[in-house]
Amino acid sequence: MSWKSLTDIYLQEAAGKGVPKLPRQQVINEGSSVEHGINDRNNIGYKDPKTKEWIFMRASDTYVDNITKASLDVTESGSYLKAIHKHGVKAGVIDADESINSKKVRALYNYLAKDLPKNRLREIIKSLPDKGLQGKFINSLNAEGSFNFYEIINSELGTSFGPNDVVVTMRPAGEEKKTRGAAGPGEALLAFLFNGKKPEVGDLDLDGIGIELKYNKGRVGKDVNTKQVQLFGSLFFNLGAGGSTAGTLTENGRAFIEQNYEGKTLSDFLGDMSGVGIDSADISAFNNIKATDWFDQNNRAARGSLGDSTYNTLIHLIGAIQMKDYFNKIKDFQYLGVFNEKGDIAGFKREAITNSSAQDIVSMLKAKGIYFTPRLDKEGFSVTLK
Repeated sequence: MSWKSLTDIYLQEAAGKGVPKLPRQQVINEGSSVEHGINDRNNIGYKDPKTKEWIFMRASDTYVDNITKASLDVTESGSYLKAIHKHGVKAGVIDADESINSKKVRALYNYLAKDLPKNRLREIIKSLPDKGLQGKFINSLNAEGSFNFYEIINSELGTSFGPNDVVVTMRPAGEEKKTRGAAGPGEALLAFLFNGKKPEVGDLDLDGIGIELKYNKGRVGKDVNTKQVQLFGSLFFNLGAGGSTAGTLTENGRAFIEQNYEGKTLSDFLGDMSGVGIDSADISAFNNIKATDWFDQNNRAARGSLGDSTYNTLIHLIGAIQMKDYFNKIKDFQYLGVFNEKGDIAGFKREAITNSSAQDIVSMLKAKGIYFTPRLDKEGFSVTLK
């Protein structure tokens, strides 16, 4: 049946004869309305950009929320992903040949976008790089005690960022396939958020200022004679041992000291056991102390890695010696930063380490809650921030 006018339609309906349904919707070149199950005249078709499948829904709030807004989100996130990619490449976090849909870019987008309204996300993305963050970070490294780098970011940007396993363990550009000697946890995130870059030497470059970063339990030695380190450990009762002997010399350890260091100094012992030798500052500091006398006066037991047992005392001195040697072998950085999984970090100027005696270094580190512990691989010592 055909209709000549809307008036005819109205009269037909008024007479109770009903109005025939209009022809079903036809989706051009995408199948018939029957194939898509379209029965209502106000259904709207939409092709999902992710699944590439057609979706048909009534023109309702549900359609607006689930389809229209979602498609806008895809479009908006694309511009954010491009901005993140561009900034990440400059920061040395993302490889230039990675797409904006790469795992890294998506992870950083999800991290930044979490719990943020769209207008705030847009502002933050546009603010990169924010040079104010770099100044606050460097100033905090010079301050007494430790600080939290997430708090610096949040105070500057008005955000609530915090630790996230995915982005914390992300490696800088070009280091995904490396294992030993590669970047430590947090380095890529710090470079991205603080607008730095991953330098050829060191861990972080903030506008020309090099920072050597050590995540908790990071190695402090380089080219260490591991046999000497293992020998040192064998001289003492394990700290986990029972009774009052934990951290003191074993019988064999005492015999070794008496046989090998009679007439020698504590600087001789520390130089041998460090596996890297000893510098003039520590020779001067310990050369007037007889090794056998020192052990007679300091053979103490104590449980735990923070106690003052003989073993712990020497670990801190030897750890400081190894750190100085490491810094003298690694060039082109001005600061050391030791940080933990919560984002707490304590820093020192390079010269404060390289120009000081081991005992002074230990005192400086302890004042900021940093201490040394032996590595389980017996290849040196680690540095940890409480």
